[in-house]
Amino acid sequence: MKVIHIAGTNGKGSTALIISSVLTEAGYRTGSFTSPHLHTYRERISIDGQPIAGTTFLSYLDKVRAVVEVMKREKADIPTEFEVLTAVALRYFADEMVDVVVLEVGMGGRYDSTNVVYPLAAVITRVERDHVAYLGQTLGEIAYNKAGIIKAGADVVIGEIGSEALSVIMDECQNLGAHPWKVAEYVRLSVLEPCHLQGWNVDIQALGLELQDVFFSLPGTYQLDNLRSALLVISLLRGEGWKLGETAIRRALGSLKWPGRLEVVHDDPLVLIDAAHNPDGVRALAVAVEQLMPARSRVLVCGIVDDKEAGEMLPGLSDLTRVCVITRPRGERSRNWRDKIMLAQEFFPAVLVEESIEKALERALRECRNDEYVLVTGSFYILDAVRQYFT
Repeated sequence: MKVIHIAGTNGKGSTALIISSVLTEAGYRTGSFTSPHLHTYRERISIDGQPIAGTTFLSYLDKVRAVVEVMKREKADIPTEFEVLTAVALRYFADEMVDVVVLEVGMGGRYDSTNVVYPLAAVITRVERDHVAYLGQTLGEIAYNKAGIIKAGADVVIGEIGSEALSVIMDECQNLGAHPWKVAEYVRLSVLEPCHLQGWNVDIQALGLELQDVFFSLPGTYQLDNLRSALLVISLLRGEGWKLGETAIRRALGSLKWPGRLEVVHDDPLVLIDAAHNPDGVRALAVAVEQLMPARSRVLVCGIVDDKEAGEMLPGLSDLTRVCVITRPRGERSRNWRDKIMLAQEFFPAVLVEESIEKALERALRECRNDEYVLVTGSFYILDAVRQYFT
């Protein structure tokens, strides 16, 4: 299959969404594999934006189960949950004869189960600290993991990446004879007016692509970096003969929806949710909300799972937060959720505690004063509950 393979600490999902939406709008049958999900596993596997049907998903799981039963009898290592999902996705896309697959790495890259493809282009959006127990303590070690998706002779699109990580990626490109394309050198965006909660108007300059006054419907400064990476992939594909016309690009960029990323789920009071779940994501979120709502104070609802760096995340959300409500993400990874209470008390003027996500949200809504807003973040498990609360 023809594949666009995307790795990075943050921005993978949004970049995948932009690329796959343009391909679909241009008439290509496009498979997309992303993670994690908000409400159902089916969200992770889609064709032209439509999640795999429940009965179809079950039939493919049954096929994988049959193989796993054989592996058990032979006493072989059985696959992880993510490996099962990867197998289902790739088999489904092959059977459906899609034109192209946009494939998001689960974690890292080199040892990720998605790293069984030879891509048209490998994309590395960002390299920051996350999953350090698995990927390494230094940016160089983490970059080594992510650079594992680079294949001999392939194009490699490189986002906003610091010098330590960039050096590792460039070395990998040289060793494999891959072709590096730095986004900063080939893509220019000019913002025509300040961002609002519905998105941006931008002028675009990229390889063989120049568009004026394009509406881009994903708010937040960090989404501009993701747009640049996606536009470079689109430009490279256009250069190889893919029919990605300007009309398709405009339509796709203007109609993007990405649940859980600076998403408005309630209007009065304003409730924003965002999937910032590591220090780099929190920094990007803090910049985005300051630009969207400068000097406007907020009530924060935050739940962080045990294997995330809460001590580095919470300070990034302290400015303009009047009250922080600590809650517990669902699942086994939040057994020590109460450890975040004392941490939060170091950074926020007032800290409240509600184990139930729904009660934490209701408490935040009661605490919200005139012209304040509620910001919910820290874990996808929190966003799932909050989105369902308002539907």
